Amino acid sequence: MMMSRYTHYVNDFLRPLITLLSIVCLASASAETLTVNGYQYSVEEKGNWVNQLPIIEGNKTEGENVQYLLSDEQLNLSKGQHLSYYRLVQKVVTNGGMDTASNLRYRFAPDYQTLTIHHINIIRDGKVIDALESADIQLMRRETNFSSNLYSGMVDFVALLSDVRVGDTVDYALTVDGKNPVFGDKNFNSFSLGYTVPLALNHVRVISDIDRPLVTRLHLSDVNIETEKTAEQVIYTIKETHLTAIVDEQNYPADANPFPYVEFSEFDTWQSVVDWALPLYILDDSDDALVTFVETLKSNTNSTRAYIEEAIRFVQSDVRYFGIEIGVNSHKPSKPSEVYERRYGDCKDKTMLLNYLLSAVGVKAVPALVSINNGGAIPQHLPSPGSFNHVVSHFVFDGQAYWVDGTRGHQYGNLAAVGVGDFKHALLIRDGETTLTDVNYNPKQLPTMIIGQHFSAAKGYDQPVTYDVKIVATNREAESLRSSIAGQPWSQFSKNYLNYFARQFPSIKELTPLAVDDDKHSNTLTLTAQYEITEYWDLSKESLETNFFADFMNGYTAMPTTVDRKLPLQRFTPEKIKQTITFEYPEVIAWELDYEPLTIEDEALRYQRQIHNLGATMKVEHEFETKASQIPADAVPEHVKHLKEMKDSIYLVLTAPNNNTKLSGVKNRLRALLKARQGG
Repeated sequence: MMMSRYTHYVNDFLRPLITLLSIVCLASASAETLTVNGYQYSVEEKGNWVNQLPIIEGNKTEGENVQYLLSDEQLNLSKGQHLSYYRLVQKVVTNGGMDTASNLRYRFAPDYQTLTIHHINIIRDGKVIDALESADIQLMRRETNFSSNLYSGMVDFVALLSDVRVGDTVDYALTVDGKNPVFGDKNFNSFSLGYTVPLALNHVRVISDIDRPLVTRLHLSDVNIETEKTAEQVIYTIKETHLTAIVDEQNYPADANPFPYVEFSEFDTWQSVVDWALPLYILDDSDDALVTFVETLKSNTNSTRAYIEEAIRFVQSDVRYFGIEIGVNSHKPSKPSEVYERRYGDCKDKTMLLNYLLSAVGVKAVPALVSINNGGAIPQHLPSPGSFNHVVSHFVFDGQAYWVDGTRGHQYGNLAAVGVGDFKHALLIRDGETTLTDVNYNPKQLPTMIIGQHFSAAKGYDQPVTYDVKIVATNREAESLRSSIAGQPWSQFSKNYLNYFARQFPSIKELTPLAVDDDKHSNTLTLTAQYEITEYWDLSKESLETNFFADFMNGYTAMPTTVDRKLPLQRFTPEKIKQTITFEYPEVIAWELDYEPLTIEDEALRYQRQIHNLGATMKVEHEFETKASQIPADAVPEHVKHLKEMKDSIYLVLTAPNNNTKLSGVKNRLRALLKARQGG
């Protein structure tokens, strides 16, 4: 639906690392206008409203390829303008830094913004070299969400500099003029006050009209915001020198973001954001085709509940997900009749179509603004539309609140089973709404995977082993499988499964083709197949190994990037997996094993393994369940210990001596090599 707050970027090191959502809207006039690949930019001196900052030396830091000397962001909102000035100065320290400093980039929206370059200079031995003339400049449309069927119209300004040397200082500055008209005369923005690299001087300056002061909020910073008032303007300034690098521990919850930043906003309450959004989300449509569809839907369902379920199914499955989010379309939905007729739309389009369909049976559904990945941090933000990047439907039916995401194209299921993302907080767009609403996860929507694998070697160790597999997926796991099936020919999907198993068993071949049973009413999908493994064991080796590996749980044993940390660790989304592996041997075996259940548990996970001796059959049950989405920093080392134990435990192998003289009589001293924590 919506764009991120920062539409520009400079390089991978000194780009803002906060995940607030908004739009940096910028400005310029032109003395010389150039066109590249159909897009324009201008070259002109900076505006006289911009304060010129000196370049100061940075502290030498071991291992850095580039020294960042200045980051300067200035925003002029006075007299209805929206001019955003940006300047970056960096010094090349090593050969590796030449690539970074010589490749300059900035992103803007040409549909409502114009770009002006002020200078690109190389300072060498105290002399200033104008690098703008010799730079290879390209303007390229770059759709970062192309694979997700979203088009934003953003364009990258790219300047590739020649003859950049170690010791050079590269200094460039630009201004972008314009902002997305969907926000009207309201302004909001945020600026980073810390980065993953040291910075000699960080400067932020915002100018507003004297009668339109901005609300400000600092995050993780006690820096002074200098406020200067003139007869016509209010000027806010932040200046910090010799910033140290911030360690990016990664995998932290959104509300534990370690990077300081400052917000400016003309939205003083969440109600003011609702007031901005209400005119965009008006349900006023009487198209004949849509009215006819509603009547047909009513006649084909025997209850209001059935109507709601069918309306959800139609919007999610029959209206494909596709969005052209250029200009006002980034936030303003299309009319429900248009979405119905063209059969495509983005999140807000699908939401409004669903809300229209529900209104036809007296169900009052409202748009709910949410954030896909940053919902936990929204209460920390100043109110603004920029905190949200997704829209879902919210309604109450028979006393139960529902959150329905129209973009979940393979969801299905009855109303009680309709799943919702882990959004945490939402802003409901309805009259009188003044605060955020919690989005509570419904335990009934817990996604599960139940995997049953049965191997039979009853005919002898030197005979082919039959392998039956059954996978039952519910809720989000079923949706994921449906999406995968829909995205490729069935033959390819089936072949992918065969190839997956072949990585463990190279001699595998298909006996009964992979089949699917899709119970859409309960949102449950089942896959079944039968295979034959011609050579399960390598009979030339001294020992014979049987694999009871719980491969479907392996992804949950991944180690965090940073263990010794100050921030909580973001871990799991709700999930439950059970994998049962049964193996029939040619004979009864006297196993020497510890059959006590093995349990590994902490506040984030619970894993249990049970081994059952059923005579000639061994059965191993692996069960895994997520318990919490995050872990306190001081509990991470213990959690990592449990992850290692779990990883060892799911790699279970039973090993027996290979009696070449009598393969069918392997008894006695079979022992378990538990690559986990126990052995026979």
